[in-house]
Amino acid sequence: PNIRHTQASFFAAHRNPGHFYTISQFKQFNDCAYETARTSMDFLAAIGLYDKRLLKNKYVYTPVVNE
Repeated sequence: PNIRHTQASFFAAHRNPGHFYTISQFKQFNDCAYETARTSMDFLAAIGLYDKRLLKNKYVYTPVVNE
């Protein structure tokens, strides 16, 4: 799929299995607005690069490990 440079660079730097990443981390990493970060993280989850889950009161994303 076609992903943006900002999405690819975030994934390249944040793909450690077992680690959780947040929308705030994407926002800070790319210096963008919250909605942009949320949309990007949701897109990365939709194409299967991250698994999205609710942890307490916020969504967290963890890289999907391909076997």
